[in-house]
Amino acid sequence: MPSHTTEPSPRQPQTPVWAIVLTSCAVIATAHLLGVPSLAEPSLGLPIGLWLAIAIACAWTAFTLSAASLATSPSTPIATSPTSTSTLAGGAGVSPASTNTPHSLFNLPPLSLSAELLTRAAALLGELLSLALRAALAGAPSLRPRTTDPESVLCSLHDRIRWPARPLRIGLDLSDADATAITRDAPRFGVRWFRVSDTPDLMAACRRHRLDAVVSRHGTGPVRIVTNERAGRDAARIDWAAVETPSLAAVFPYRIDTQGVTIDAPAPLSVSDAAAVRNLALAAGALARHPSRLGLPDRLFGRRPIADHAALMHRLADRLDEPSPAERTIARAVSAWAVAHAPPLVERCAAHARTDPVVQLRLAAARFAAGDDRRALSALMHADRLLRSGDPPARLDHAAFVESELRCGDDAPMTLGRVAVGVCLLCAATPVERLRFIRDDLDEEMRFAPWLIGRDQDRRLILEVLRELERCRRADELGLPAGVRAA
Repeated sequence: MPSHTTEPSPRQPQTPVWAIVLTSCAVIATAHLLGVPSLAEPSLGLPIGLWLAIAIACAWTAFTLSAASLATSPSTPIATSPTSTSTLAGGAGVSPASTNTPHSLFNLPPLSLSAELLTRAAALLGELLSLALRAALAGAPSLRPRTTDPESVLCSLHDRIRWPARPLRIGLDLSDADATAITRDAPRFGVRWFRVSDTPDLMAACRRHRLDAVVSRHGTGPVRIVTNERAGRDAARIDWAAVETPSLAAVFPYRIDTQGVTIDAPAPLSVSDAAAVRNLALAAGALARHPSRLGLPDRLFGRRPIADHAALMHRLADRLDEPSPAERTIARAVSAWAVAHAPPLVERCAAHARTDPVVQLRLAAARFAAGDDRRALSALMHADRLLRSGDPPARLDHAAFVESELRCGDDAPMTLGRVAVGVCLLCAATPVERLRFIRDDLDEEMRFAPWLIGRDQDRRLILEVLRELERCRRADELGLPAGVRAA
């Protein structure tokens, strides 16, 4: 592939981890056969030669990664943000946030030399242990657990101990101009930027160098952000830029971490576009550290779970104030997080995604939760028209989602919004002549909903939502003005 830099940058080797480990062991075994018997003597339960092999492998990987890192420009050899150069916790390379989980990005300084060697050696051992567990379970199906696999148990135990936690690690496969623009304004939390040169497989680069994400662009094509995804530990989304299939699970997602992000930004990146790409890469990389995405080798290496994403999401939402090709992508990602954590922020996102029915449904739910019923109904009617004017709705059982919300919902303000959104999705996928039957069934179900006991005003509001949806459907089908009510 063609080079994208004006100056030659250090290329990262394509040597896999297993080759590094085997080569180190071969060097030690050769030394032992040539007359160094002390390598076979035990130390701390293992032969000295094995400890030396681990040290050689760690030094090998540490050297190759250090040679490829960059800071504010592609030619700078070391990468740390200004706020991450101070060492916390007495200079041990372990921040106060690493004593338990979840961690905060604001307290993740670079690791000390001792912590660096410890995490790299432990990650190699964890990789071998993970491979051994998978091989054992594949060879003996009867040993496979019915509930939790052994690695997940080890991961949960590791999350409870004190262990070094690394800052975000973002790789760049970009031209010098784009890389400089992205790394110009360092964020207020720990992040390290690394150069990856002409990598055809970005996911393999993430896994090989244990990066959180890689930002790449080939020629004048779109900018592509790919996050680290291990086999069996899939991301919740494929691409934040992709249109979601409308459903209650899509409107109120439990996880929003993505496998990648595609941004159609012109080349070279402008200051505004570079800021949008930088914040998208940081958010995608931090969300890639969801506990379900991290295996035991990741945790041992220092890629520990991060749960506090509020600062990243608000920083990403600030990019909505400036026009950008990633405007709608940012609105989708931020609104998916904000609908559960910061509902007022959904209002800003919806203004930049007027034609996205999922974002508009989140806006209606946020307004219902805030008690702004009139404006919530207006947003819901707009979302209903978007649902019916787009592609045919997917064959999903929206009635089951609505029924579960009525039976298992709590008395939180957002529950009313979730039910209203579910009713809208159900009506959009139902012929207009059957809506009256849905209204009767819904009225009966609400009588037995525990959270609606003593809340007759909410029951009346849900029925009003259904009546308004039916009125709009009949008015559209008969070509009547919007203000005319159906008979």
